[in-house]
Amino acid sequence: MLGEKSYSTLDEVPVSVDIVNIFRQPQYVPEIVDAAIRIGAKCVWMQEEVIHEEAAKKARDAGSKS
Repeated sequence: MLGEKSYSTLDEVPVSVDIVNIFRQPQYVPEIVDAAIRIGAKCVWMQEEVIHEEAAKKARDAGSKS
């Protein structure tokens, strides 16, 4: 996109990821948070109106700033 390399999943990213910014509908958040935890992302951030309290707690419990 816009000349930048993109990946279908977080697991495909070959470098360390600091922030996972979620722009998806809430029902997709848990699987994205699981992937963010798996790759060791330091922060998970959900866009305004993207709310999934259980997934946010899981990210915080795993040490992610959210």
